[in-house]
Amino acid sequence: MHTGADHPAVRARRQAGAEGEPWPTPRPLASTLAEVCPFDPDLLPESLRAWVLDLAERLQVPPDYPGAALTVMLAGAIGRRALVRPQRHDPWVVNPNLWGTIVGRSGVLKSPVLRAALGPLRRRQEGIRCRRGTPRSPASFDSPPSGLHQLGAASYGPGP
Repeated sequence: MHTGADHPAVRARRQAGAEGEPWPTPRPLASTLAEVCPFDPDLLPESLRAWVLDLAERLQVPPDYPGAALTVMLAGAIGRRALVRPQRHDPWVVNPNLWGTIVGRSGVLKSPVLRAALGPLRRRQEGIRCRRGTPRSPASFDSPPSGLHQLGAASYGPGP
């Protein structure tokens, strides 16, 4: 792996006598994190709050992990059925998109939280797939989540 001044592109530029100013010496990135507001479960819809807090307690993770996962999962399930009209007297309509991620060091149970949060949606998708007789691709993203039974999370969330 090449870094900084020993990178081949940097060496080639220096050797070729590239025009312009030489690149400045890289500065180290700041090691301090930006200050953020703590996660407030009271901002979640009441129908999700108990589920988020229960998942957080059972998996021993911060409540923002399941809170973010469930919010983004529901936004994806709603999809294009919800539209926003930003201006009252204008026909302009926007299809909102919600993106989210869980950031944490290795081993802080990000994947089990995502499997538990996506479990109800995946079970619903599997039920629809079975009723339609659609075969599942072996490498599909929505294959049944593994590890939910070991986590005791197989019955989480609203049923079909």
